[in-house]
Amino acid sequence: MYNKRFQAFLEEAQFTKEILSIGVTQIRKANYATQGIYFQSFTCLSVGIERACKLILILDYYVNNNGKSSMQAQRSIRLKDCSPTCFAING
Repeated sequence: MYNKRFQAFLEEAQFTKEILSIGVTQIRKANYATQGIYFQSFTCLSVGIERACKLILILDYYVNNNGKSSMQAQRSIRLKDCSPTCFAING
């Protein structure tokens, strides 16, 4: 149904969702007696947020270049090259 590139993107997005969910669930379980859970939850949350930001940048680049990209181009993505709408926050 989807091409290979988009299917890989969807799998990465699913993994990112799962790791963020784990972080949120763990932080709800944390208390002073189980301090290791704080470390686990903040690690999952930070990794999940980082991966989500990378997905946003890659998707923005992909859309702005009419679906054409290469691994070399993706490695050279810089924040200054992204469209302003990539960072717009609807309030």
